[in-house]
Amino acid sequence: MHIPVLVEEVVSFLRPTDRVVVDGTLGHGWHTRAMRDAYVQMGVHPQMIGCDIDPAMFAKAVSNLSHIPGQWYNQSYQDIITTMKHDNLVSDFFLIDIGINWDHILDANRGFSIHHHGPLDMRFCPHRISAADLIVSSSRHDIAYRLHAYGDIGEKKAYEIAWLTKKLCPQTTTERKKILSDCGLGQRVYPQCFQALRIAVNDELWWLHRFFDQIGEVIAPGGRLALISFHSGEDRIIKHRIKMRTTHWWRQLCGKTLSPRYQEIQKNRASRSARLRVIEKVSHD
Repeated sequence: MHIPVLVEEVVSFLRPTDRVVVDGTLGHGWHTRAMRDAYVQMGVHPQMIGCDIDPAMFAKAVSNLSHIPGQWYNQSYQDIITTMKHDNLVSDFFLIDIGINWDHILDANRGFSIHHHGPLDMRFCPHRISAADLIVSSSRHDIAYRLHAYGDIGEKKAYEIAWLTKKLCPQTTTERKKILSDCGLGQRVYPQCFQALRIAVNDELWWLHRFFDQIGEVIAPGGRLALISFHSGEDRIIKHRIKMRTTHWWRQLCGKTLSPRYQEIQKNRASRSARLRVIEKVSHD
């Protein structure tokens, strides 16, 4: 079962004056449900909006949130900005959780996991090309760059993996792991290599940059933006873009980052790398 991270920390930044609340990465809908419950305890009922780019995750969220009035969209956190601008909406609280869902790992047919044999897919959205097809269409240099930049693999080893990957063009997760093994990598490094390919397949860092380019247009003055990240590359982008925005237009809340407490990590080991950053818009930008 997927367990949401940093729920109490996210909820602590909600206010009874919030009128429009957006969850840009619904997953199973648990963050949205926790936020809704917190608002009910405050005695207020803001407009709830949520989206998820993954059709399977979106369907689960809609089912789990069937008792909660809201507007739910099968689209990305970037696309919801366009929808909000079209509807002349601005948010008082906007959350994105840039991690994969545990269901992605458990479903062998999705190709995310190092533990299950399945097609090398890794797509959040079925309209994108699969990981296997991306390898076929990529140069050795591109493959090596992604391993180095997105998976923190040393440059020399990244090119070695890229050479064998391009030569064999793996079609399954098992074939992908065999290449990593033949390049002398231990199993502890496999997740980094799978992560690098997943980030490339879904253009995750590019979409994050695009999101920051436009998010200010749909955050109300005084509104808050909360961002949960897991990967160092994501957090570097968030940290850099927040630094760019932390001027007389925005201010950063909660110091640098909030991390899961010991008790949460003991219950959910997957939460240990999660980081929460929150900023507040203090004027028009």
